[in-house]
Amino acid sequence: MELEQTIRQDYPFCTIIRKKQRIGNVGIWNTCMRYMLDVAKVPWALLLNNDIMMPPGSLGNVSVEAQRVVQNPEFCLGPTKLRNVRKMLWSALVVSRRTAQIAGFFDENIFPAYYEDNEFSIRIRKIHESGTPCRLFPVRVRNTFHHGPADSPDYISGTVIYYNGGGDQSKKVIQDRANAWNPHYVALKWDCPLYLWEKCKNMHPFGRSDLSPKDWAFDPGYRHCLETGESGGQFGCRYNVSVLPREPASSQISRVS
Repeated sequence: MELEQTIRQDYPFCTIIRKKQRIGNVGIWNTCMRYMLDVAKVPWALLLNNDIMMPPGSLGNVSVEAQRVVQNPEFCLGPTKLRNVRKMLWSALVVSRRTAQIAGFFDENIFPAYYEDNEFSIRIRKIHESGTPCRLFPVRVRNTFHHGPADSPDYISGTVIYYNGGGDQSKKVIQDRANAWNPHYVALKWDCPLYLWEKCKNMHPFGRSDLSPKDWAFDPGYRHCLETGESGGQFGCRYNVSVLPREPASSQISRVS
């Protein structure tokens, strides 16, 4: 609450969105993307992990660069990862309004984090494979953002809690369970060899031609397993494909089992 009070006091122009339950990193990013589309109605959004340190001037630079990129008609759907950013990968990215409209939102079956970025990358690649070729325009950042392990000299934001022993260890257990089973979900969805995300065979989720690449259906049982470890059984947490919409009688599908 202290952080929220500080933000309200020092940055009154900011909007704080509070959720009654834990929705994970994926849910938070989707909340930001929906805000971008439906409320702010702006052309792009910068999504950041909660453990990023931004030196003065960084956000202004990103704003100029992102605006330049998203206005280019040859721009790929993205999301655009930031160059000149140390150890960040998907910890900070620019997502355009067009990306959200065409590629959809992050798949919230992936909870609370880990491999949502791989799944989104696969999805965007499939969209571009079936459509018009595009070009990538990475956003240049002059003032380096910082992100890294808590025991690394590069890690200076100081917001890691449960990985340094100072917080709720139960959250770390959930993260570890997600790290173990979320990649299996991604591999099932796109028919990929595990961790070989460049070799996914499906052009549509679960091999169903009646589904667009952005389609996903939430499985509460899978979420419950990730959160509690219950119902996982011998084979761990598994997604139930029966939660997907019923297939049209005319569709020709190749289901992944």
